[in-house]
Amino acid sequence: MTQLKITTSKIDNEVIVFDRGNNNTPPIRPPNGIQWHSISVRELCTKDETRGDIGLTFPRIEGTSPFICMPCTMALDIIGECGLPKIYKALNACEKLRRVSLSRSDKKRMFMDYGKQVTYACVGPQVSRNSKCILDNPPFMDNLPIVHWESLVWLMKRAERCFSTLADHQVISHLYHAKKAVPFKTFSSTACKSPTFSSEYFSGIAFGTNVFLHCHMDADFTMSITQVFLKG
Repeated sequence: MTQLKITTSKIDNEVIVFDRGNNNTPPIRPPNGIQWHSISVRELCTKDETRGDIGLTFPRIEGTSPFICMPCTMALDIIGECGLPKIYKALNACEKLRRVSLSRSDKKRMFMDYGKQVTYACVGPQVSRNSKCILDNPPFMDNLPIVHWESLVWLMKRAERCFSTLADHQVISHLYHAKKAVPFKTFSSTACKSPTFSSEYFSGIAFGTNVFLHCHMDADFTMSITQVFLKG
């Protein structure tokens, strides 16, 4: 077992990539014009639980759980009756509507396989660049059919149900009273303004196809939920 130590200064000043490829796979290649420090991780051990009703967590840091791996049955329940095919179609439709790939800061660099354009989108409330208001969604989402909105809202509401089950009571209380004081916008359908077509706490969903995301720590308002869908 080899222990690797990287200084915070190195993390802040360089693009560091962990490559999990095996000996038969060529190392991942950076986009043109980008230099990074690639670290090969051949033997990566990730603790997991074979029982579907048991999840994993990490010892609390300053009284807060840094992350929670939800039980498999709960993760599958987010997809639920809506089904993965419908969710796939909704996400693919969003990607096709967004004709330009999302570009974020160097601190949150995203990339795909070499030579391919990044397909990544964020859907949810967005600050308007032309007026002093918060848009319900990016303009490119105006043409998304209602059937796809139903799938996305279903996904968000089921995810919130799991979050409410796992999160500490004070976290839920914090969100409840914050929204009562400042009614911030949450994820909702552009096509339908019914309360049933909006989430309670979560403000948006970000997704991409075969995309590598930058690991970062922000002063976010609450925890996020991450799911990986394997096609087929």
